[in-house]
Amino acid sequence: MALLLRALLGVGARAEIVRYLYTTAPGEASVAEVAFASAFGKRNTGNTLRDLASAKAVRRITAGNEHRYTLFADAWDPLLGAPGPEYRPDFVDWISLLDAAAQLVHWSARHRETKKSDYLLASDARQLVDDLRSAFDAVRIPVPDATGAHGEAFLPVFDALLQNVAAALNVEPSDAF
Repeated sequence: MALLLRALLGVGARAEIVRYLYTTAPGEASVAEVAFASAFGKRNTGNTLRDLASAKAVRRITAGNEHRYTLFADAWDPLLGAPGPEYRPDFVDWISLLDAAAQLVHWSARHRETKKSDYLLASDARQLVDDLRSAFDAVRIPVPDATGAHGEAFLPVFDALLQNVAAALNVEPSDAF
């Protein structure tokens, strides 16, 4: 769908903004929320949303000082090949997901060469998970419960997290990490 939107609307803010609003429909979103999700600046996002509202592609709701936007998703369904709301894809924060995955791959490559003990490796893995926890939360990847997983007992927890990330990316963990 993202590629279809880019073919229709060009590579840029419009395609990413419509993708976010379509996959989160019928929710209303502020300019800041859309800017964050689409990875474009707030000014660029605001201008694009204003243009889309002028074209009647999105609806702008003004509450006090804030503008909130929602997409007429039902009108976009035939164009994007969704027979109805239940066929719309869920929003995936690819920016956060790919950044977290890249950090995991980099960490894995760096630690593959070391001769650290399992205890030190688990400690480093725990620190990485703590650093990336907000990214995993943002992309709804469950971080397994590490309660009681002290020392090297954290390594199976880390492995389970890698399985969850690989499933989100639809890759084999041994190929990626």
